[in-house]
Amino acid sequence: MTVILSAKASRQLEDLLTYLEEEWSPQSRRKFQFQLNRFLRAIKSMPGAFPASEKFGGARKCVVTPQTSLYYRVKGEVIEIISVQANRQNF
Repeated sequence: MTVILSAKASRQLEDLLTYLEEEWSPQSRRKFQFQLNRFLRAIKSMPGAFPASEKFGGARKCVVTPQTSLYYRVKGEVIEIISVQANRQNF
């Protein structure tokens, strides 16, 4: 399976990574990226393992950290990350 990011998710992820590096530390950014990659591998190997999203119809929700969730849809052999949302931070 292939994982892609929508334009919206890509912008959200870049904003989040910038926030982590500027407001916390480069180490916080790297730690989050490691955690995100871990969950992306899990989604890729078992796309149906995460619960259905109430927020986005036809999507699933993956809580990456207590502060961040990502939403994705499976279309054939493609997993599209449609949104990356910080649960506690407005930026």
